[in-house]
Amino acid sequence: MEYLFGFVFTLIKIALQASAYATAATWLVGLAAARRPTSVLKHLGRDGWQVWQRSFMVACVVLFGFSCTYWGDHGLGDSARLPLGHGEELVALNGDETYFTGQTPFGVSDMGGAQQIDKFRVADEILCGQAEQTAYFSYNLATKEHRVFADSLAYNAYAISHGLPASHELETFWQQYRRYWGGWRFWLLA
Repeated sequence: MEYLFGFVFTLIKIALQASAYATAATWLVGLAAARRPTSVLKHLGRDGWQVWQRSFMVACVVLFGFSCTYWGDHGLGDSARLPLGHGEELVALNGDETYFTGQTPFGVSDMGGAQQIDKFRVADEILCGQAEQTAYFSYNLATKEHRVFADSLAYNAYAISHGLPASHELETFWQQYRRYWGGWRFWLLA
């Protein structure tokens, strides 16, 4: 049910955004037609409703298409998604369980049996995190190499020497989700 609600909300958001984009396109075509009366835009500018409709449909298709891509999918319903780069992502289920969907630093593939990640940060294509309040890890998103640390002292020593965030700089999924999907992405993308 949550998935359906999220999908319907996304479609409504796409329609509202496409309306705004179509209105801006119609205004720009009308403005350009007024400045160049002999151009093709003059012909287009006569029928503003047709320009608006076509712009609306193009914007809807582009926004919906982008929302289905790796960089545009933010999750629906009770799941939330955060792209990390190199095809890797973090997924939060039911609002509180955060899992790394690639090969985890603990050797378990996908979400089946993977440990929960409590806090993390990505710096210089390296995912640094704390899993289940005990183990710390670093995971290179490009090379897929990982290191596991027994405690925060071992992790902090490694982080300082490699220019990575210290354990107190790691943040929860929702802090980073709001920062990534908020702002201009919220207003301009589906």
